[in-house]
Amino acid sequence: MNCAQLSRRANELKKQLSEGQGDLRVVRYNLQNVYRELLVTDLEYALDKKLEQELWNNIFKNHISSLQAKVRDKMNPKRSELQSMLTLTLDSATGFFLQLLHELCSAFDLELPFCVKATRFGVTKKLRKRFQKVVIPQISSCLYICQYCLVHLGDLARYRNDNDQAHMYYNHAVTLIPTNGQPYNQLAIVSAGKSDQLSMAFYYIRSTRSNIPSQPL
Repeated sequence: MNCAQLSRRANELKKQLSEGQGDLRVVRYNLQNVYRELLVTDLEYALDKKLEQELWNNIFKNHISSLQAKVRDKMNPKRSELQSMLTLTLDSATGFFLQLLHELCSAFDLELPFCVKATRFGVTKKLRKRFQKVVIPQISSCLYICQYCLVHLGDLARYRNDNDQAHMYYNHAVTLIPTNGQPYNQLAIVSAGKSDQLSMAFYYIRSTRSNIPSQPL
């Protein structure tokens, strides 16, 4: 499908998701794949439509926040089941963003120290055919979307209470675009969780004094 067809499909799935039509797990899965296809094949178009934000919010953040709220309710009789569902959701989201990051590096021929391109492992004909359809974006857009993936990989690690891994992802994000304040803001959150007030203050100041100040995710 081309961008116009994928966009129409995304709108159909978003409507189903917002109205609770059908099996929402299937709807979310199909929608995340449409978003991924758009981000990889025509990144400039996807970023112009802010599809990376829709991907995070519609597919992952809203669902995760809902599960977290239910798990925190100690009176909920299904709390154990919901905790398992939350863990599975976090693992699935992490896998998705790792795969997306590798596909982006392969599609845009990026050499990042922390990301091995899928082509290093041998690319299937189907994947190679996909990459032939890619509209090559500006390098700034490539770095932005890779940083976006890393920040959310850090967020997902933080939701699992794995602050060391979260710190690692946020630091990788900083190296891509040091002038973007968002990774510093997330590092401040990690430092606050460790009661490291000095580091928290340092990262928070960096986030607000950056050329691109931190914005709510």
